[in-house]
Amino acid sequence: MKCLYWTIVLVLHAVTGQVPCSVGRDCPRDMCCLGSRKSQGYCAPLKSVGVDCQMYSGIESWGQTPWKVHECRCLNGLYCGSDDPYAPLGSRGTCRSNRFA
Repeated sequence: MKCLYWTIVLVLHAVTGQVPCSVGRDCPRDMCCLGSRKSQGYCAPLKSVGVDCQMYSGIESWGQTPWKVHECRCLNGLYCGSDDPYAPLGSRGTCRSNRFA
């Protein structure tokens, strides 16, 4: 049954370019489910190094969210940070590799 689901997902992606979703786990691991509570979501890629992002916690991102989001987070192992050490959470930053490496 799961194989049939992913076959349908791949066909929809090939035809429309978008894969529908209701929650994060409906998407491949390197994607998130973008959408609002009242709209159909679609799978979108997680952000890579250097891409604009919103700073929520300053820690590395791991796993998929169990809900739809308005903006995808950074790829696993990356964090959203700023050059400004006083930038408040919720402000804009860029996806960066582990700062402690």
